Amino acid sequence: PGGRQPAAGPERAKATCQNAGVKIPGMTPRRWIEYTAAILAGNGIYFLVLFPDLSPALQHHPLRFDAGLVLDFLCCVVVYWVIRLGVTQARRINQDSGHP
Repeated sequence: PGGRQPAAGPERAKATCQNAGVKIPGMTPRRWIEYTAAILAGNGIYFLVLFPDLSPALQHHPLRFDAGLVLDFLCCVVVYWVIRLGVTQARRINQDSGHP
């Protein structure tokens, strides 16, 4: 009747696999992996490389919104930007060389 029928066959399988367990449209497991890698690497850079040499005003203190938390967040954003830039460049190179 008047409603749209759920996808059947390969379309349904692809949609199910691509967003398995994820309720946000367009959010793929690959994107979750990119987010996780950016968070882990960004936190690693902040806490292992920057934190020991920062002044106390720029060090993050647990359970507080402070300059250290903002700096940590910016580290994660920069790492995510680098990941996305790399993915974009890799796709461009693959398209130019004729690879799928």
